[in-house]
Amino acid sequence: MKKFNMIFCVLTYKNYTDVIDFINSIKSSDKINFSYKIIIVNNFADERSLEEIRKIAISNDCDFIENENKGYGHGNNVGITFARSNYEFDYIVVCNPDTEIKQFDFKSLKGQEKNIIGPDIICKNGKRQNPMYYKYMPISEKIVYSGFKNDNKILLFIGISLNKLNRYLNNLLTNLVKKRKEKIYACHGSYIIFSKYAINKLYPVFDENIFLFCEESILAIKAKKNNIEIILNKDIVIYHKEDGSMNLSNSNLSKIQKKSFLYYYNNRSNI
Repeated sequence: MKKFNMIFCVLTYKNYTDVIDFINSIKSSDKINFSYKIIIVNNFADERSLEEIRKIAISNDCDFIENENKGYGHGNNVGITFARSNYEFDYIVVCNPDTEIKQFDFKSLKGQEKNIIGPDIICKNGKRQNPMYYKYMPISEKIVYSGFKNDNKILLFIGISLNKLNRYLNNLLTNLVKKRKEKIYACHGSYIIFSKYAINKLYPVFDENIFLFCEESILAIKAKKNNIEIILNKDIVIYHKEDGSMNLSNSNLSKIQKKSFLYYYNNRSNI
């Protein structure tokens, strides 16, 4: 099997313009010092977007997988399975198509051959999305659970705000000591770098019982149970346009988020 340093597993849904931008951002980058292969998994939305994404993939020498839309976890698992069956690799990057590389030195991954790595993800408004959670906060999580279960927006706000406060304080401390790499509890799902070791230990990587949301929390539990550290690596910088595919979805995202969180919370011990 052919060997690559990086396999990019890109899950798409309907938005083919982001797919073009994603591919071009890698092909035109002068900051890439690794070999790579792109696998595009298309979660079916309609025939038009399917054919557009297929044409884009084939014309850019990407692998293309047509897939039934069963959600984030299922689609990414399909891509990961294809990569394991067809290639040798050092890392698999699971990422959204609305992301672009700004800085990615392969040498910065040295010493992280058994880890999950979360890069510095910067959005259009300047917000940094990593880490998702610096530390596990059971009190915050319990409040959020009560908020979802009882449809109480005040409890949801309190629970989410506690985590945001924790992130803010830890970000201040990290910036003061100028840490470039540090262990975190959970990383943002828009761009995750898995070492081959982590992929093999966690396979199948994602829980397919949820359609969308809470993937990061489930992954954090699985990683901890398998003694795999999740590392924030600020030497890798990713630009995230943010939610390009979800903006095109007709799904009721609030209901999906509630369902996913309740599933996660009630099944934490079985993950």
